[in-house]
Amino acid sequence: MAVRTLRAFTDRELARAKVLLAAQVASMMGRKLEAAGREARSSAEVRNDENAAVPVAVSVEAHERLTKVLDGVNDEHRVQLLLRTLS
Repeated sequence: MAVRTLRAFTDRELARAKVLLAAQVASMMGRKLEAAGREARSSAEVRNDENAAVPVAVSVEAHERLTKVLDGVNDEHRVQLLLRTLS
């Protein structure tokens, strides 16, 4: 017996849902990035290298949303895709 599934979204609705979800993830990550930036600036160990990597702690929920919405090869690539999408 074959089972058919019905699409929950049209292609247009799915694209819109992805954009809205990406915006929510960006908002959550933005708050984390701002906090990490303030912490790094207040640290005595701040390096003068503007390209230095800064660890960013994100919630499990934000990370799950990021991995579901963006098809990057790793977390860094997903954040790059997110920033490109939002710019």
